[in-house]
Amino acid sequence: MMKNKKKADVKNPSSKKIGVIVAALCVSLFILILPFVLFIVLLFRPFEYRGEHNDLYTVAVNNGFGIFGYESNGEALYDPVIEVIETDDYGRTLFFYSEYRDYSSDPQIDYGMAFVIMQKAENGFVYYYQDDCYLPYFDTNCEYETAMKKVNTAWLDALKKRNDWNQVPDESKCTKMPLAKRKPEGNVDMKSYDFDVSIYPYAKANGYNGTDQGICHYFLYCNADSTGKELYYVYGISRDDDGNGGTKHSYYTYAVIVNPDKTISKNAIVEIKDPMTSHKLIKELKELNDWK
Repeated sequence: MMKNKKKADVKNPSSKKIGVIVAALCVSLFILILPFVLFIVLLFRPFEYRGEHNDLYTVAVNNGFGIFGYESNGEALYDPVIEVIETDDYGRTLFFYSEYRDYSSDPQIDYGMAFVIMQKAENGFVYYYQDDCYLPYFDTNCEYETAMKKVNTAWLDALKKRNDWNQVPDESKCTKMPLAKRKPEGNVDMKSYDFDVSIYPYAKANGYNGTDQGICHYFLYCNADSTGKELYYVYGISRDDDGNGGTKHSYYTYAVIVNPDKTISKNAIVEIKDPMTSHKLIKELKELNDWK
């Protein structure tokens, strides 16, 4: 019996060595794959704003039509450009917002630039005049300095007037939102085909002669009213026969209001052909749909 025990004891050192080797291999493998795992986690983590103007960013992403809330070069995501232009006697802030996106292979009009006014920020909240605080701006050059040289000052003065610039603040006219580090998302669970069902009949009634019913390419939530109605930016592409055996592509931009039950009323869609006038059409669309 003693001999058997000694033989068993002799085998233990080898077993321990194998255990140590396996453990070392596991640690080495972990060290090798850790950077890859971290890269994947960072790649798919929702973007969060890290700049110094969190209040202004919040106002922009809660009002901007067709904006993503970040810059992108096609490979990585960055903070959008936010430049303070002016403040009034009561602390209102006029600023420029820009998010560069590379659409070199896509003729979509870029909605990523705007002039915006924040009424105030205090106690973790921002205040603004929804639909009146935001003027979309479009230029193939997205630099702040270029925009300031080319923008019409009368145009900016009209924006200031709509926002009671240098007048006593009126909080009753304000929309109030908590500070946010990323663009808000809607509560209605929409899919592309949910928009197609309503957009296709609208397009056919307004001059579209194609047969492609799957128009919605992607959509972005913009904001909501107190009753749960939600405004969406919808970017559409139709692919139809060009008559010569090829495919013809047509591009569209729509503003769409969705009810809390996911339905879309017949008068809740408008095509936007000029980004510089989108704010006017959206305000009219909201009024038409009893936006609260």
